Amino acid sequence: MILSSNGEILGGYIRYGSDDALLTFGTVPKGDFLQSYGEPKTAEGRWVDWYDNGGNNFPNDIVRLLTANNINPNILDTKRDFIVGNGICLYKNEYTDGKRQTVLLDPQQYPYITEWLRNSNFNEEAGKATKDLLWFGNCFFELVFDRAKRAHSFQHLDATTVRAQVKNPKSGRIENYFVSSNWARPTYDEKDPSAKIEGNNVERIAAYNPQNPTLGYPKCVMHIKDYVPAYPYYSLPSWYGALNWIKLANEIPMWHLRGIQNGYAIRWHIQVPESYFDKFDPQKRAQAKEELILAMNSWLRGAENAGKAFVSFVAKHATEADQFKITALDAELNDEAFTALFEQSNMAMTSAHGLHPDLAAILTQGKLSSGSEMRNAYLIHLALHTPHIRRMLLRVLEEVQKMNGWDTSVQFGFENIEVTKLDENPTAQQSVIAQ
Repeated sequence: MILSSNGEILGGYIRYGSDDALLTFGTVPKGDFLQSYGEPKTAEGRWVDWYDNGGNNFPNDIVRLLTANNINPNILDTKRDFIVGNGICLYKNEYTDGKRQTVLLDPQQYPYITEWLRNSNFNEEAGKATKDLLWFGNCFFELVFDRAKRAHSFQHLDATTVRAQVKNPKSGRIENYFVSSNWARPTYDEKDPSAKIEGNNVERIAAYNPQNPTLGYPKCVMHIKDYVPAYPYYSLPSWYGALNWIKLANEIPMWHLRGIQNGYAIRWHIQVPESYFDKFDPQKRAQAKEELILAMNSWLRGAENAGKAFVSFVAKHATEADQFKITALDAELNDEAFTALFEQSNMAMTSAHGLHPDLAAILTQGKLSSGSEMRNAYLIHLALHTPHIRRMLLRVLEEVQKMNGWDTSVQFGFENIEVTKLDENPTAQQSVIAQ
């Protein structure tokens, strides 16, 4: 048997006598998303492909990989909901006797900030950007300036549509980003950076420069990503180490599905002695066999046609009595080894995401934890796994605060939903400021 994928021969099964062997070629997976980054191969002034080996399709490959998985999208959505919580809130820190006290502010007292957040639809855009950070390790915001060169509004840019320009060798900075809805066939004309001419589908937008925020007027792109050594252009998602586990988990259901679709559904083997037909004329024995098969099918088949039977005709052996034989055939459709692998892959993926299995709604040891255990897991996750990514997301507001001259004593945070005990709070939840 030959094993192949996408037209490539991966190996095959070899059989000699009673011995079997599996033959494969090569020791390093070919065509993996990422093996090394290396220097950008695009010319100066052009964009950098999103990773070497994956080509410029890395984000799209990630989308296909995650959406084909049964638990990863839900895990990442759960993490997004934990991060964004009830949305943005305003607060101040006050100090009394050397102790800090966090005071939640009334948004109505800061109408210029509230109006900006509402016009920019901040909570929804922040939710989209959070999802990009979790899926791809990168997110992008587009800041739009008014005529006074203040930040008028912002919007999230789909990370799959954005590419970074090769760094300027003199400044060491990324000075522009490129946005296109079709990176499989990009068409860019340097004389038409806004892609206004028909046929051009790549727009060039200035990168945000914190030293000179309005340098890219009338708009600019702010790139938010975590630091990963040796990756100067695009970061990696934190779950990337579980890539092969996700691939494995995606294959196991397909293996079982193909087994059901392509496997035999015979449930019984019925052996009929040839002597049974001695009573029929030789010219009518073929018809008698056909009629017997139809009769047995109607007798043995249930209303829902749950099983089928295989009928064969055998000659009498001297040591055996003439009799009908009905043999049950084992239709094993659940391979324990694959089931164990599937469970192990689920555990590996939740570990890579830094999410407790209970919060991911994955059974461990056959049961979910108690309410108190899940509450503690939730609080620990909020305390340890949300502050860093929240700080990255809030950076855009901090930059806007400086550009627009907002009150610098006002700070921004996300409002948590803290789960409480029923005897402490009848609703079992309360709002908490998350700095």
